[in-house]
Parts: sequence; C-alpha cells; structure tokens
Amino acid sequence: MTQIAPDHRAGISAEASTLCDEIDAEPGSGLLIDIIGPGGCGKTALIEAAARHYVKVGVPVIRDCHASGDLSGASVLIDDAHLLDEADLDRLRQLARSPGQRLLVAHRRWPASPALTVLGSVLTAHRPPIVLGHLDRAALADRVCDLLGAPCPEPLTRLLFEQTAGLPVLLEQLMVGLRDSGQLSTEVLSHLAPRIRLDVPAGVQEQLRYVIEALPAEVRHVLFAATLGAGGDTEKLTQLLETDGPTINAALREAQATGLMTDDGAVVPLVGRLLLRLAPAVHTNRVCEMLAGLQLRRGGSMLPVGQALMTAGAQGPQVATALLAAGNEALGSAPELADKLFTAASAAGTQAPSLLVCRADAAARSGRLDEALRLADKALSNEHAAGRARALGITAAVLAHRGLLSRAAELYRVAGSAGGADYPMIAVPVLAGIGAIGEARQVLAADRQVERAPTLLGGVESLMAHGIEETISGSPVTALSQLTRAATLLESAGSTPLLPDTPAALAALVAMHAGEFGTAHSVLRRAISAGLGGKAAAARHTLLLAFLATMRGHTRDAHALLGSAGVGRLPLEPRDELFAAAAAMALARREGDLAALRRGWLRAREALLRHPVDLYVLLPLGELAVAAARLCEQWWIEPHLHQAEVLLAGLGQPVLWRVPLHWYGTHAAIAGESPEEARRHVSVLAELGAADPYAAMLAGAAGCWMRVLAGTADVDAVVAIARQLAAAGLGAEGARLAGQAAIRATDRKAMTTLLECARLVRPDGSAQAGHPAPVAEQEPAVPGGDPPRQAEVPPRPGGSPRPTGSQHTGVSPAVTLSTREQEIARRVLTGLTYKEIGAQLFISAKTVEHHVARIRRRLGATSRRELFGHLQVMLAPENGAN
Repeated sequence: MTQIAPDHRAGISAEASTLCDEIDAEPGSGLLIDIIGPGGCGKTALIEAAARHYVKVGVPVIRDCHASGDLSGASVLIDDAHLLDEADLDRLRQLARSPGQRLLVAHRRWPASPALTVLGSVLTAHRPPIVLGHLDRAALADRVCDLLGAPCPEPLTRLLFEQTAGLPVLLEQLMVGLRDSGQLSTEVLSHLAPRIRLDVPAGVQEQLRYVIEALPAEVRHVLFAATLGAGGDTEKLTQLLETDGPTINAALREAQATGLMTDDGAVVPLVGRLLLRLAPAVHTNRVCEMLAGLQLRRGGSMLPVGQALMTAGAQGPQVATALLAAGNEALGSAPELADKLFTAASAAGTQAPSLLVCRADAAARSGRLDEALRLADKALSNEHAAGRARALGITAAVLAHRGLLSRAAELYRVAGSAGGADYPMIAVPVLAGIGAIGEARQVLAADRQVERAPTLLGGVESLMAHGIEETISGSPVTALSQLTRAATLLESAGSTPLLPDTPAALAALVAMHAGEFGTAHSVLRRAISAGLGGKAAAARHTLLLAFLATMRGHTRDAHALLGSAGVGRLPLEPRDELFAAAAAMALARREGDLAALRRGWLRAREALLRHPVDLYVLLPLGELAVAAARLCEQWWIEPHLHQAEVLLAGLGQPVLWRVPLHWYGTHAAIAGESPEEARRHVSVLAELGAADPYAAMLAGAAGCWMRVLAGTADVDAVVAIARQLAAAGLGAEGARLAGQAAIRATDRKAMTTLLECARLVRPDGSAQAGHPAPVAEQEPAVPGGDPPRQAEVPPRPGGSPRPTGSQHTGVSPAVTLSTREQEIARRVLTGLTYKEIGAQLFISAKTVEHHVARIRRRLGATSRRELFGHLQVMLAPENGAN
C-alpha cells in the first residue's frame, strides 16, 4: 500500500515552503505577512507550519489576538482574520506598526470589512502578500508527489484534477480516502490506464456533505444553480433564484471565498455532483426547467447548459428542447457527445419527430453504422416523419461507406425529391462511381442554376463534385487540386459532416492513380492527424495509407498501418475490408510469402463478394487480379474485371482510371502465363501514354518486363527503366525488374550491374525482420524467350516437425548468425533456390552458396536434414529470432 508521506511540509505551497525557510534563516527578524486565499487552499496549513518553525527556533508563538502583555518578542499568527470584529482588527493593525514585529495574518477575500482592508494595506506596505488558490495541473502533480513520496502517474493527475479542480484540502482528503480504500496501492498505480475511473470513497463524500450543509442557504443555492449551468452569470442566477442582484453578488463572492467555486464561476466537480445527489428531484427539475427556458429565450450556444442538464438528469419539456438543441449544436464537432445529448432529450420527454433522425446522424458520424441504419430506417417507416430527406441522405451516406453506391444513388435521388429538388450535389461522386456520368453532369448543370448559401460544407461538396467529374473528362492535375482543396476546407470547418466519402480519400485515390504518391501520402496524413471525417472515416484513411505503402514498397509501414487500423481485431466495413484484404495480399506478394498469399485469398474472395465493383476500388481489384493469377484463381476475378471494363467504357474510357488497372493487368497476365493478354495490356498502356506521362512511363516499364522475360532486354534499358520506376515512387517494382533481369543475365558484369541497380532503387522497408520469410515470385517464361535457367535447389524441409528441446542436435548456445546469414537461413528454410534467394537479396547465387556452406560448418551440421533442424531451432520465434 502506498503511504501518504508524513513530511510536515506536505500539503503546503511552494511559497509557504519558502517562507518557512526564511523563518529558519532569520527567526529574530521582524516579519509582516498577509496571507490571502479561498477556503481549503492551505492558509491554515501555512500558519501551522510557521508556528512549528518558530517554536523550533525558540520564538514564542501567540495564536490569539486577545492575548495580554508585551507581544513584541513573540510571533503572532492569526488565522481566519475575516471573522474578527473591527476592534480586533484595529489592534492587529496597531501591532503591525510596531518595529520588528512578527505578525502573520491569514484570511479570505470575503467578507472584506474596511478594517480588514486597512490591516491588509499595512501588512503589504513593504512586501506583497502570499496569495493561495486552486492548483493547476502541474502544481497538483507536484503536490501529489509530495503526498505519495513517489512520482504521480499522468492518469492519476488527470483524474484528481477533474474531481477536485485543484482545491488543496479536497485533494488531500481524496488522496487519504483513496489510500484507505486500496485505490492507491503500488499495483494499482503501476497499471493506471488513460481512461480508468477511480471511485470517490463514501467517507470523502460525507466529509464534503458536512461542509456543504454548513454553508448559508443562499450560498448553497448559488452553488446548485451554477452546477446546473448558470455559472457566475448574475442575471441568470437572479432569475433562477428569484432574488435581487446585490444578494446574488454577495452569495457569489462568498461561494468563491469558500473555495468550492473557482474565480470563473465553475463549481468544483465533486461538489457539484454531491449537490445534485442531495437535491430533491422535484427541486432539480424545477430549476432546470427555469434554466432551460431562460437559455432558450436568450439564444446563443445551448451546449454548456445542455451538458449541465444532461448531467443533472433533469426532465421537462423545456429541458428536452434545450437538450435537443444542444445535441444538434454538438453534432458537427462532437458526434459522440451529441448522441448522449439526444438520448438525454429522449429521457427528458421530448416528442420531437426529428429525434430519430438526429440520433441516426450522430450514430453514423460516430462510426456506428448499423445503429445509424436502424434508426434512419425507423424514421423512414413513418410516412409523416419530419426530416425525411435528411434520413434518406444519412442512409445513402452509410450505404456508400459500405460500398453500395448504386443503392446510395437511388436514395440520393429520392432524398432530392423529398427536399423539393433533384440530386444533392454530394451525389455526384456516387453517380460517377457507378458509371452514371450523364446524371452526374446533370446535377452539376442544375446546381449552376441555383443560388445556394455560401457555407463551408457547400464549398466542400461542390469541390468534390467538380473534382470527380474532372477526373473523367478533364485534367487529373485540376481534379487533384480541387479534391485537395476540399479536404483542406473541410479541415478548416472543424466539423464532421456525413459524406459518402471524404475529400481526402478521393484525393488520395486520384493521386495514386496518377502516380502522385507523395501527394496521396501528404493528404492522408493530414486527414488522419486532423481526424477528418470522424470515426467513420478513420479506418478508411489508415487503410488507404497502408495500401499506398504497399504500392511504394514500404512494407514495414504497411504492416504497422494495417495493425493500427484494427485489421484482424475489429470488423471492417465492406469497402474498408476490400482495401485491407488487398493490402495484405500485396504485402504477401511483395514479400514472397506464398503461404500468406494462399491464406489471404479466402479473405479476399469474401471481400470481393461483399463489395460491388465501382470506380474507387480499381486499385485493390488490380492487386487481387495479380494475386489470383499467382494462385491460378483467375476464373474468380475475371467477372469483376469485366465489370470494371464495362464501367470504364460507360465513363468514356477515362485515362486516369484506366492506367493502373492495365499495369496490374500486365503483371497478372505474366503471372498467369498469358503472353497475348500481357501484350494487350502493354499495347493499351502505350496508347494511353500518348496523353498521360505516367501511363507512358508504365508502358515503357511493362514493355521492358516482357523483354526481360523473353531474355532480350538490354542491361542499360533495364537500369534506366528501374530508375524511372523508383523516381516515380515505385522503387519496389524497379528493384524487382532489375532483380529478375539479373537472374536471367548470362554475363557476370551485366548481373553485377543489375544487382547493384536493384539495391539502389529498392525502397526502405521492403524487407525487414519480424515478418514471414519471403517466397520468391516465380515469373513464368514467355513463349519465344529463353526458359529460366535452373539453379541448385537446396533441400526442402518436407514438412518435418520442428525439433523440440529434447531433439536439439547439439548446437552450442554461443553459435550466432550474422544478420545476412539469418536472412539467407530463413529463405533456405522456405525452400527457395540459391538464385531466388540471390534475387531477393541482390547478391549472386554463388555468394548465397558460400554463405550456406559457412553456416553449415559453424553449426557442425553433417547432413541437410541436420542443417534444417538446427536452423528451425535457432530461428524459431520463441527463441527470440527476429
């Protein structure tokens, strides 16, 4: 059990500690000190500490201002001077004028009599007073450290500050209560989570109850009304308490003087909760009704009052109306809070028809899409429900998040009709996504004829709509500019509107299709940092960033991002699941992990079944097409690819959206040993390259791949193409191209040049410890080219069981492998050939062979089976292998 430190200076301020040091240094010197502060802020503790220090140095201490005799040789320490009468205060004033007098006077600011003011002016004539008050978080943490005798964990600091508002006496009472209830044990403190809650002991609440009930009635009433949201507003308090202004002002000043209310009119949270618990429900409801009505008449922000009414659990028509208004106010910036306010409004008795729609909106913005659909559907089932167009818009946006763009488009059409118009502007990205570009352009044309309010959200929707249309019939650069500006504008709005997709996500997709990977990364990082789109979009942005990382070959980042998005732990929406499955397959393919590729294919197939093909999933579709070809599962992906081609044809074959699909198509055809199909994709890329530099670069790379596989590639051309790919952000593709060319090189100098090029263009994070050992992608030979040369194949494990400790063949614990030897050993265990290992590590097959021979000698392995046994034991995860 953690003990409260017995140090006599624990519980006093830093200024008080300095004063005690001064007394110890010069106990005989005169000292006039005025000590000011609210109740419970340490005045008494300071007087007691000063008394102890004077007694310790032999100076008499007098605590009573009525003491008789000569006081010149003593130290006079007076607490609660605000309670003294005028005669006593005059005597102290005369004593303060005596030369060399030691006089310390502590008091509150209120009540402030003229005599106390005169005494204070004498005491502070040559020295400023010691002013005590509520502690800030840093000072509170220091005080807790003093009390505990140990550092204060940040979660405990936060909890204590939230409960006590830094009132020192309440802090110490709470610390003692927590200690006695076992909540400050060393074990508890060491495992405090950021969101943990500590229970306030009943004894502490009873201590506080005695303090509250001892207050004058008018002070209790002011504290109660302030707790409900009136704060220090004299006008509100006057109307709520039905009394005059001077009385309210006096009660306010006395409430602040107790320390239970801060100078800005906020009641200490522990005090406020206890006041609400002690007050009869009828009284609470009556005051809350009056407060809600007053705020509704005055106008302005309803959020502070709404939160207070929610905490009070009040009921009544005006309370319900105020809670509903507060919920709508919080909807844009704090949807979770809005949801709580709407729930409180329902409990308060609201009959507003729009409440269901409001709750659906809050649930959708908070990421609870199932709940949002249920609530919106319930609202739509009522033919006369208010906000029908809003409910339809919510349902459409949720369905778009789930990838059902066709159904979302239908609902946007109905929503527009319900609102007395055609499609809303935000429907344009949805319409374009399903190929209905004609309807999308009609929406844009109609919007130009309508004068709309120049709101931030309207600007975001307009930029998104025009940006998506520009990707189909205009300039990708212009489109990217418009979508990026929409994301920036939404970030400036500081709200979380419910959209079918975020402008940041659309901008990133356009940037990835255009080969602007740096822009995509920047837009997504900003969106994640700003929380753009709220919880509903958090996974979307993170998974897009993970997919981008796989495209760029940054596999370490991709693994981390997939983990942070909750992949494998949390259920994802179909759209997010498709990108997550594709990213996982991309990682397995780039790392050569054939087992992971096979495992991931089952998940990818299910994701494809749940998500229809639309314009915004062409990238994962292309990645899965390559994986399907690697696994001879082309028949599964072909219908989806056909749908994509039909979609693009309906859009007029936009260059931007076609390029990556044909790049992936080239690699899928190569992996599936379909040279004619591969040549078709290369030919299309070449045609697209006439209008798009990125397509031209990919067309050159695709053609180079074909020549490499045919054995006719020129070394200088391969190096140039690999460098172009790296410069475009596709360093992993460039390294793989150069590596495959090196495998097929017949000249040692050419092989060395290509391997060096592969090492130079390979991006950071393309191979790292801690992930499954790669299995090389086998590139099939293209008819007409030389077949791949065979290399010595090291023995495969054959599925033999991993040796246990008792089966260990005697490797000395002192034998360790270098990083390079571990890389090679891991790949040997997967059954790769020396040439395949060399291609992945950009070294020659002969070098791999030398490494394997050296490993065998160091381990003392006399057979291949024994070598595999040793390596399986040494590199097992439970043995700490990386």
